[in-house]
Amino acid sequence: MPRVRAEAAARAQAGLYQFLTDREESAHQDWVGSVHGGNGSYPRSRRLAALRAGRPVACAVYELPMWARPAGTPPPPRSRAEWSRECDVAVGRFVTVFADDRVVLKAVDGAPTPLDEFLDL
Repeated sequence: MPRVRAEAAARAQAGLYQFLTDREESAHQDWVGSVHGGNGSYPRSRRLAALRAGRPVACAVYELPMWARPAGTPPPPRSRAEWSRECDVAVGRFVTVFADDRVVLKAVDGAPTPLDEFLDL
């Protein structure tokens, strides 16, 4: 039974790495074309370099599209009244996405994290 669930999860997340790569490339192109692109240092350059090289990349659950979020992640609240701390904590967890579309519920060593990108600025 667990193998069936794992296979279903793998099918549900097919194409996630390519989706993240395309989204980051698009954001980079928008940044280069904007007024901010003149200074030459893209804020998420480590993540973009890792995605281009096919290395694992760490991101928060809320950065993933709804169809690729790990099982058990609550849906986004429809109103401010439905917001809860548990929802906020759940979507703020770190996951690592690998080039073969595997998602691991933690930041794996070697994957660039937002702290690395912040320190680059």
